[in-house]
Amino acid sequence: MNDFLYYISVFTLPLSAIIGTIYNKKTKNTPLKYLVFYLWFVIFVELVAYFLAVKYRNNIWWYNITSNLEKIFYLSLFYQYISNTTVKKLLIFSAVVFELFFIVFYIFYSENWSFSQSFANSFGGLLVIIAIFIFLIELFQSDKVLYMQEYMIFWVSIGLLIYMIVAMPLNITYYYLQREGSSLPSLLYIQHIVNIIMYPLFIYGYIWSKKQYK
Repeated sequence: MNDFLYYISVFTLPLSAIIGTIYNKKTKNTPLKYLVFYLWFVIFVELVAYFLAVKYRNNIWWYNITSNLEKIFYLSLFYQYISNTTVKKLLIFSAVVFELFFIVFYIFYSENWSFSQSFANSFGGLLVIIAIFIFLIELFQSDKVLYMQEYMIFWVSIGLLIYMIVAMPLNITYYYLQREGSSLPSLLYIQHIVNIIMYPLFIYGYIWSKKQYK
């Protein structure tokens, strides 16, 4: 069952990148035009991670770095969709604090590069969740709520929100299991399931949303 979910999960990522490339003209005048490049970057990340796991038996440090980049990308994306200037300033400040937290935690509180930086990544995930909620609140308070299903960013926010909410407790649980030298296979099931939810929502948004303008 785990292998079945794994292959579906792996398949949805390149499919979303391919669909995003085909339909990217819908978002070329918006900040979402960069999402398709990020999806291809994630594919590159996974390929490198697989190579590191096979050759060196250690790809945790690679995921630590790329997870950090993931949070910064999504924070910058929703920053551009939030209209409240005070909130935007707070997001910039939060992103700086997150980077400092990540660096300090990595240098002074990490056992070694083979350990997942679960707390730093969870903090970044929390910031992304807050940014999404702020965006959705602004959306629901505007006239756009009547046509929100036509906006690609709406489907991205829903898929990413589900992913981040689930990923936070998974990261913390994985950290403690890693310290104890044990594993919990059900964590992989959950990770695959949230991927299967998120990327198809991206695909749906690319296909069914209308062309957007900044």
